Amino acid sequence: MRRSLTKRERISNRTDLKRVFGSPTQVSCPGTKLKYLANGLRWSRLAISLSRKFGNAVQRNYAKRVVRETYRNLKGDLLPGYDVVVILYPSATESARRRTDLLNLFRKAGLLAPGASEARECR
Repeated sequence: MRRSLTKRERISNRTDLKRVFGSPTQVSCPGTKLKYLANGLRWSRLAISLSRKFGNAVQRNYAKRVVRETYRNLKGDLLPGYDVVVILYPSATESARRRTDLLNLFRKAGLLAPGASEARECR
C-alpha cells in the first residue's frame, strides 16, 4: 500500500461530501468530530473541514496538515471502503493531542483495525 495520500483518496465531489455530512454516523472529542459513511470502494477517502472561526490562515493550514499526516500514517491500519470527514473546531490543543484524539476517534468509530497502536481515551 502506498504511504502517500493520493488524489483518489480525497473526497472532492460535492455530492459525496453532502452525503457524508448528512450521515448520522459520527463520533466526537472536544475540538474534533469525525463523520463517516461506507462508500462501496476498495479504498477510503478523506475530507477535512474547519469551523468558521478557527484562527488565521497559518493555524488553519497547519491543523489540516496535521490531520492529513495522521491519516496518511494510519491508513494502513484503517478499514477500507469509507468516506471520512474530519471537522475541526478551535481549541487550545497542541498538534500531538490532536493526533491522539484522531486515533481515538477512528477507534471509537470502529474504523481502526484491532491490532493498531494504543492511545489514551478522549475526555
